[in-house]
Amino acid sequence: FQSQRDLLHDHLADTFRDTYYQTVYAVSQQTPVLASFAHIDTETVERLILRPWLDSDFSSRIWADKSKLLRELETTLAQSFVRDEPLQRTSKKLAERMGVSMNRAAALVETESAHAAGQATLRGYAETGVGKYQFEAALDLKTCAVCGAMDGKVFRRAEAMVGVNYNPLHPRCRCTTVPVTGFDVGEKRAARDPVTGKGVYVDGNLTYEEWYRKYVEEVPEAKRKAGMHRAEPADREQHARYLERLGGNVSKSFASFQEMKYNEPDKWGDLQDYYKSRGTNMISAFTSFEDYRQYKQRITVELVGLETSDGVQVKGQSKHFIERVFGTTHDPKTKRPRTGVDIADIKDALRNPLKIQRRTDAKSRVSIKYLGRQAEVAINADGTLVSVNPMDQEKRRRLEA
Repeated sequence: FQSQRDLLHDHLADTFRDTYYQTVYAVSQQTPVLASFAHIDTETVERLILRPWLDSDFSSRIWADKSKLLRELETTLAQSFVRDEPLQRTSKKLAERMGVSMNRAAALVETESAHAAGQATLRGYAETGVGKYQFEAALDLKTCAVCGAMDGKVFRRAEAMVGVNYNPLHPRCRCTTVPVTGFDVGEKRAARDPVTGKGVYVDGNLTYEEWYRKYVEEVPEAKRKAGMHRAEPADREQHARYLERLGGNVSKSFASFQEMKYNEPDKWGDLQDYYKSRGTNMISAFTSFEDYRQYKQRITVELVGLETSDGVQVKGQSKHFIERVFGTTHDPKTKRPRTGVDIADIKDALRNPLKIQRRTDAKSRVSIKYLGRQAEVAINADGTLVSVNPMDQEKRRRLEA
């Protein structure tokens, strides 16, 4: 943390100096600069980068992160000792805590750098007589709604407030400002194509909201990409859960995982079912996700078209039926594993039942249940298999008697 503090201090000082001179030079190319400016001295830089903003300076934020991490590590170790958890699990928790700390450090560097650059720009505006500035957000899918709504708005320099109308508005904010002068800055503005991700130029007068409407909402592929981007935090958590339970059956690449989720609905549906069922007696027999998919195809091939003992032809199966064939890791009601059923036992129940039960519900829908030796199979009158459960052995004995 001490090293981080020293390195960040030097980085912020360099960022401030570079941005200040670049701002003065850029403005001087656009309009006559009446004020004279001198080399910015070290004392001024120190005073400006150490000035607290949003109630603390960068150094305080670093030490606050240190204190928080120490508390988290102490809590994790204490809990692990009390619970007598294995070393591997404790190590994993500590690694996760350190990973979070590294992410916080990265966010701190990016945010403090943006603040230093923003303050240097503001000082450059003051030195060159710029009285107003225009807020400018990045034209890409990463820009948040708050920054997007601010794009193109003009404010007085004297009224600039960090986090309100001046960058950064939030941690890891990528927005900037441009001086309002009589100089025409050009007819084009840089943007990022939401489909290809490549840099392009668009009409310079477009605001973020206009760009989003034209290039994202009105382009189906771009709109899909935007939805994927919004869902990324939740999808990353889901990817981690799937990797933990399914291991090598899931791509380690998050991009590949997300592409399958949004572009391959059939395969994604199968993966979801495989995830739910992983660990049950049926799924444990399959060494890979592909084995599971092949078995799922067998359910359709071997059951659809089959004729029951009383002349009902199987025409299809519901998603619920497929899930019941494989079983689930936990029954949502009992919280216990739900056992799957073998295809051969399902066929035997339909062809050679010990008993057939016909029921009509309140909506006049007819369902038929075939009670076999190893399975109970339910089918609608239209031939759709809707449910299956292992036969209760005590019930079987009573039926056979």
